Amino acid sequence: MFTTRFGLGPTSLVAALAFVVGACSAASQATTGGSAASAPAATSSAPPVASTSRLPVQSIDPALPVATAVDPAGTCAGDSQLCTQMDVATWSAIAFTPEIACSGTGTLCRVVASIYGPTHPGIWPLFVLVSGADEYETPNGVDSAYIDDFAKQLAGRGAVVMRANWRRGPQQGAGFPASFADIGCAIGVARKIGGTYGADATRVTLVGHSSGGWAATIVGLTSTPFTPVAGSCNETAGSLRPDAWAALAPALDHATAAFLGGDISTRPDAWAAVDAFALIARTTAVDRRPATLIVGGLDDLAPGTRKLQAALVQAGFDSTLLELPNQDHPGILGVAESLAALMALAAG
Repeated sequence: MFTTRFGLGPTSLVAALAFVVGACSAASQATTGGSAASAPAATSSAPPVASTSRLPVQSIDPALPVATAVDPAGTCAGDSQLCTQMDVATWSAIAFTPEIACSGTGTLCRVVASIYGPTHPGIWPLFVLVSGADEYETPNGVDSAYIDDFAKQLAGRGAVVMRANWRRGPQQGAGFPASFADIGCAIGVARKIGGTYGADATRVTLVGHSSGGWAATIVGLTSTPFTPVAGSCNETAGSLRPDAWAALAPALDHATAAFLGGDISTRPDAWAAVDAFALIARTTAVDRRPATLIVGGLDDLAPGTRKLQAALVQAGFDSTLLELPNQDHPGILGVAESLAALMALAAG
């Protein structure tokens, strides 16, 4: 979990991430099908400017609410040279569920997302992005402590990004399988509404970081969609499975007895359902979705990510590993190579 990776509280984490996002690595190693290759670097054609927001402009679709904010092309993440290549609108606090349990004591809330996208119409790739940081990210929180800048930079490459919250365990009213069903819900809602934001809603790429990377891995590998119980999700369209998925520094050992409702002796099926390697072994060709794994060479999750890549390749998945040797757990969110790899995955 994030506190064990960073050793920081929320306030310190934000400050640390502002520094890390400012460090853009020039070195990377990409592995596709087990062979090494250089990852393409995405560069900004717009001159770097200080991060700013100006008054919202007219929404892409007249049916949409006016954007919460619009950041002009050239908006940079912190002090880095990682800058948007086009104007990006933000729509905050977009609820994608009705009121559902959001705590262990039955408190109700609506799970919300922030949606980022270019201000001008297009047929943009569509992403659903889920974060880690379980200790202080909440289902109805408007802002993410650390991943909103990454979502904005991805949108600034020419994409619509639904940065979706999810209930991360019993302490937030969920657990297995409801936590993953929140992500399935987000995928289905993205397919339903993505077109009004200018996205190609026929193809959804799921991306997760840290514990969110673990969740994205499980959702991406599971052949049967995680379907919300009746009355717990807004209207959806199409499949609740992603068409492609990416795991950024996935915390593959994240499962706990509390999350699964018992230890392995009492809930063996639940434990098997969240074991990425067991899921890989059971897949058939029709179940396999293209995948991209991204990890920093300085991250203690790198060995497990390499092992995951090897298992995917051996099983016949179209999977790419991008290892950034000079980056740590949060550092992979602050380099252009990560954005380029995700855009390539979404392009199919």
